Amino acid sequence: MQKRESLAKSTFKYLLASFFVWCFPLGAIIYNAIIGEDIIQLNILLGFITGVIINIMWDYLQIYRQKKEYHKYYL
Repeated sequence: MQKRESLAKSTFKYLLASFFVWCFPLGAIIYNAIIGEDIIQLNILLGFITGVIINIMWDYLQIYRQKKEYHKYYL
């Protein structure tokens, strides 16, 4: 039971950490399903690439903030 809970918790943390990667393609799939077009199109790929770029930028921003906080308390 403990293993299953930790697996669910780690999966949830992973999905939140990579939110921008999976949210844009999922949004494009839902949008295409609503308007009745083919579900997989070029905008899925563009959404995935955009999500990856935003996620990388977000990671670098977090690293920069952590370094800034470290230096603030270090000095």
